[in-house]
Amino acid sequence: DGWEWETRGLTFESRFESGNLRSAVRVGERKYRLLLRDDVSTVTVGPPVKPGARWFYFRVTGAVKGVRYTLSLENMIKSDSLFKEGMKPLVWSRGEHEKSGRAWQRGCDNVQYAPNEDKYQKAGCAYNFHTLSFDLTPLHDDDEIFLASCYPYTFSDLQTFLARLSSDALRSQTFVRRELAMTVAGNACEVLVVSADLDAARLQKLRAKPAIVISARVHPGESNASYVM
Repeated sequence: DGWEWETRGLTFESRFESGNLRSAVRVGERKYRLLLRDDVSTVTVGPPVKPGARWFYFRVTGAVKGVRYTLSLENMIKSDSLFKEGMKPLVWSRGEHEKSGRAWQRGCDNVQYAPNEDKYQKAGCAYNFHTLSFDLTPLHDDDEIFLASCYPYTFSDLQTFLARLSSDALRSQTFVRRELAMTVAGNACEVLVVSADLDAARLQKLRAKPAIVISARVHPGESNASYVM
């Protein structure tokens, strides 16, 4: 309020599956301060309790071609990050996709990851939040741009994959889908029982057999583990 900018502002959005942006504030002509929604069940103890995030996924529209915008995500909680080692955010541009078929790719410039002055409490100790900042320079006017820390893999993607397995005449004979639990969001967390002995008479005998449990994606930002699985 009270500011007059020479260039129009960006519009941020994350109200889509797996989006986790909480707020965006314009703090300069082309600079934005972003806060991410807290990761579910982030463990923090003692006031002030300020959980944060380890990952991000959101959309940007309204950008001007060739203009450099600086975005700062200021409530990252990992003390170390591959963004310090040269990794760049993932970018999906509708303009580039329609022009060349290009999908997700690593992009953005001047990527920095460092502690800031804000702190949060965990197990009685104070820790600094970290800021991930980077410059985004759109290649198209009025583009729709998605930014993410890793290739998104949503619950719908998982359900589509499981449905494809279930409809496959050959592969569906080697596993059984079971509901293990419900997530805090109310989604079914499934377990696949994979075995060569899946007829009704042998299912009960599986309980006595040695088993190997394979799991992935302990944290919500580990979407790469879902692809590996």
